[in-house]
Amino acid sequence: MAKRSFDRSSALFHQTFGDFEIVHFNGEETAKFTVDLDRMKSVMVPIANAIYFKDYGESYRGQWNVFIASLGSRDENAAQSWQNFCDLLATLQFDAKPVPQPAIFTYGVHEMADGLVLEFVFYGAFKVRCFGPKTPSVLAGPPIL
Repeated sequence: MAKRSFDRSSALFHQTFGDFEIVHFNGEETAKFTVDLDRMKSVMVPIANAIYFKDYGESYRGQWNVFIASLGSRDENAAQSWQNFCDLLATLQFDAKPVPQPAIFTYGVHEMADGLVLEFVFYGAFKVRCFGPKTPSVLAGPPIL
């Protein structure tokens, strides 16, 4: 869907990925571009809220932290910290949830004693994780339907 939007509007593509450049990284062709993280987070938080509402039957009362696992940093020190955090999150086991269009979007949930992590995967590759504290209803588990 995003690709179709970009195909129809080169202005949208350039606004979103203004400094897009094809590069080779670890033997694979990929892209390098600057991301407006605030804008990205403003898109992901409502998705996390909607998923939470779908699964738990109420609005999330915590604050989501958004981590875009598919992105890196051009700052070498930040890149190493970023990779360490990615590696830590990669050890989590997510309970995959059913979705109508898994080729476009999948998600999973990982519950911890005091927190919750949602993992979104767009088009089988672009990973975003949203995590935050458990709210009182999460401690009781999802509603039984």
